[in-house]
Amino acid sequence: MGFKAIVRKTLIDLTGWKRTLTLLVLGLLVPIIAGVSWRHHLQTAGLSPDMATFYILKSFIGISFIWTTGLFLAFAVVTSAAGAISKEANDGTLLTLVSKPIARRQIVLGKFAGIVIHALLMITVILLIQAVIMWFVLPVEAPTLCALLLAISWLVLYSLLVILVFSSISLALSSLVDNQVVVTVLACGVILFTFLFGNISTMFIRNPQTYENNYVYMIDGSYQLGNAFAPALKQALGGDYLPAQEMGEIRYFAGIFKGGRLGDVYSSSEYLYPGELANYVSPAVSAILLMVLVAGSLVVAVVMTERKDVG
Repeated sequence: MGFKAIVRKTLIDLTGWKRTLTLLVLGLLVPIIAGVSWRHHLQTAGLSPDMATFYILKSFIGISFIWTTGLFLAFAVVTSAAGAISKEANDGTLLTLVSKPIARRQIVLGKFAGIVIHALLMITVILLIQAVIMWFVLPVEAPTLCALLLAISWLVLYSLLVILVFSSISLALSSLVDNQVVVTVLACGVILFTFLFGNISTMFIRNPQTYENNYVYMIDGSYQLGNAFAPALKQALGGDYLPAQEMGEIRYFAGIFKGGRLGDVYSSSEYLYPGELANYVSPAVSAILLMVLVAGSLVVAVVMTERKDVG
């Protein structure tokens, strides 16, 4: 009963109309701006219906992977989870909760479940609205819309992974640090490191072999997330990878295709169909590593909350 009450309270706290409207606007802003540029390209390129569908689909997945289910979702989750424990402790409401027959682990796990449910519902709505807007802005034909809706199901699955990772890390930080502002800053730093480290590293590591031989990919969050997303990406594209060059957004952002982010300028392999994954580690290994991170973060959050003095 205590766990359900915490989940319900967390969902109520996160569903204020001002916050919801702000998240919807921020989540849709970048895709809508990008959609205007896609419309211009479709009008001038003279693509066949099939080519237009592939162009829209890969562009939609690319912007969704980087922004909607990537940076935006991570920041949205952090703002939800940063004060989950620290704010309750500072406001004195944590004392009220622990004075009731509710175990502290139920408080942590209940808040975690509430944050995950809220974020998953929010991102699903945003992706669906995004697809409908594309229907009118571009416009797209019915087969293209069906392809977008199918891709959304796989993007939502990937979103769950992003939500689990950043909500658990934020909860761990919130249990360790009592200042919500500090927690938010630290969690945002984790987001920037996760998504930008790999791209910044290419400024210093120009050779893909050096990146692989020194196991840099093991701490490259964007690669690990993208690699875990790879099977879903294949399904979202209809069962095959597009040539790596065509998946430019994901290729540069995550570096999951052969040759990494920069590619091999002396090889034409990046133009071959279907695209070939770099396979520094298998997608299953990346998913397992991320889930271990989630479990470890939750353990830290539970242990530190159990030890927290709220008297």
